[in-house]
Amino acid sequence: MENSNEKILLDVKDVQSYLYETAKWAKFIAIVGYVFLGLLAILMLFYLFMGVATIYYGQYGGIIFIIWYALVFALYFFPITYLYRFATKMEKGLRTRNEQFVIDSFSNLKSHYKFVGILLAITLVLYLLIIIVAILR
Repeated sequence: MENSNEKILLDVKDVQSYLYETAKWAKFIAIVGYVFLGLLAILMLFYLFMGVATIYYGQYGGIIFIIWYALVFALYFFPITYLYRFATKMEKGLRTRNEQFVIDSFSNLKSHYKFVGILLAITLVLYLLIIIVAILR
């Protein structure tokens, strides 16, 4: 069993440099994600007000598309927000040498990966169910 008193020795300058660069890339990815969320919201509003899906998919087509896009929007919004919070708090924590910002940043990174991991698990289960249903048909 490991000794809980053992510590990992890290070169602080290197770690800070890596974290700062990671935060910049995470911020870029999050901003691009927010742009795509904005485009998705515009598309959702287009379906809502123009009724385009109703023409091609029947009376409830537009509502089905709106519900689908709202679901995708919600599922995409949370991990992007966690990633953005990670990036901004990490940059601020490293710049001001504020330990609490760095801790909060890692908390948001944990939440980001936890959300993505749970979403992946749910997706894999749904794919498995779809494969089983397709085989049984």
